[in-house]
Amino acid sequence: MFAHLYQKYVINKPRAILLLLLVALLSFGYFSKDFRLDASSETLLIEGDPDLKYLREINERYGSKDFLILTVTPKEKISSQSSINNLLSLKYKIQSLDGYIALLPFLIFLY
Repeated sequence: MFAHLYQKYVINKPRAILLLLLVALLSFGYFSKDFRLDASSETLLIEGDPDLKYLREINERYGSKDFLILTVTPKEKISSQSSINNLLSLKYKIQSLDGYIALLPFLIFLY
């Protein structure tokens, strides 16, 4: 059934489909000028989220919302001695910064 409809309307009428896609693309392009994306941390968090509650408790206790998320992509394998030395060097440099409190390392290996 679907194959028959696809054959009848898409394969047999490519000009009409291309025209329809072009009209849709131009419409999306025109109306994209009014699109606004608010990606602030407040809009990305859900009220009532237990992690958000925990974050607010920690912020109340310690009084700071300043944090840094740093990602590193080594040029060599992560298990190579050179990569390990670079990560350790980065760790020590971060720890030597003024205002440094804690470093929470999370290693995620994606291949």
